[in-house]
Amino acid sequence: MAEKTAKGLVAHARTQLGHGYVYATFGKVLTEDIIQWSIRTYKDIWGVERLAERIKRARGQIGTRTFDCAGLVKSYWMMDTPTSDPKYIAAKDQSAHGLYKCCKVNGKIASIPKNEPGILVFIWDSKRGCMRHVGLSDGKGRVIEAQGFSTGVIERALSSGSWTHWGRLDWLEHYTAPKPEKPVTAPPEAQNGAFSKGDLVRVIKSGVPYYPGFKSNIPEWLPQRKEPLPVTQVSEKGGVPCVLLGGDIQTWIAAEFIKKVED
Repeated sequence: MAEKTAKGLVAHARTQLGHGYVYATFGKVLTEDIIQWSIRTYKDIWGVERLAERIKRARGQIGTRTFDCAGLVKSYWMMDTPTSDPKYIAAKDQSAHGLYKCCKVNGKIASIPKNEPGILVFIWDSKRGCMRHVGLSDGKGRVIEAQGFSTGVIERALSSGSWTHWGRLDWLEHYTAPKPEKPVTAPPEAQNGAFSKGDLVRVIKSGVPYYPGFKSNIPEWLPQRKEPLPVTQVSEKGGVPCVLLGGDIQTWIAAEFIKKVED
């Protein structure tokens, strides 16, 4: 079986837009038997006051695929293709709250990762003490979800929902944004005049620290010195190209404060 990816989950869910909602379904073609089983098993979800309305709507969807919120997510594993008949996988049969528990990395909705497709979003039910609804983010400010009996599978703005939490589903190979390449910079010896060991240099400035973070300043007499000084080492100090002056000085100095003696 091909690796299931976060991007693939988003693509799969988008192919199901427009399909209907029936509780405890995950992409099977709806039949009257499935409707009656769902009503018998989940009477509290179907409710009494709106039961007739919901049965009528469900019967209008017989012969098409239906999902509930968690079913839309787990159907990615149970359907070989977006149009194939799902095959039940017990290990993937999770409710919205069960899916949240399968997200080791999670948090409050305000901290949802940016530009990362396939992140699940949840609504916490404080009365029941569990997550009561789940959708999935496309990473671009949109959510795909099997919203409810009257709306089915829809896509809408993340900001339009009352989402409270997010989670990165452990079952998926998640997208990782590439790290920005570190700018290529020349080594210290190739910067500020390409100083190297053995070069003869003169100091051209005084009154500033020898290099950032150094407590002593370059004295006034050093730029006036007639004899050049040899470079004995080239390195960085605090991220600044520096050279070690030899002779009778023996001190580090920022490369910008010296000048090579021309032959």
